[in-house]
Amino acid sequence: MSPYQQGETLWLYLSTTLQASGAMLARKNGNGKERVFYFIRKTLVDYETRYVSIEKLCYAIIFAPYKLRHYLLGSTIHFVTNANPLNYLLIFHVMMLLLLMNNFKMNVLLQKKEKP
Repeated sequence: MSPYQQGETLWLYLSTTLQASGAMLARKNGNGKERVFYFIRKTLVDYETRYVSIEKLCYAIIFAPYKLRHYLLGSTIHFVTNANPLNYLLIFHVMMLLLLMNNFKMNVLLQKKEKP
């Protein structure tokens, strides 16, 4: 494992469950494999657990860059989600708002579903 270099390309994966939201920050090593180097989780309080899944995902989109901003500033971020295309449009607009506010360089990617 090598230390983080400013300006590296990073992959930000978000996940939500009924009780928590989490984010995983990864980068590619010398062999081209993704390696996780930071993980954060937020346990949702009572009223937050009643959010619908897309609202939880949007909440994660807001809290993850806030907590990880020291890594994200100056880097290109590939935001990866498994949300369906309708939700993708909403997420894309939230991401554009974050870009305007925080000067992040982000790309939004849809995660491919694995076949069983």
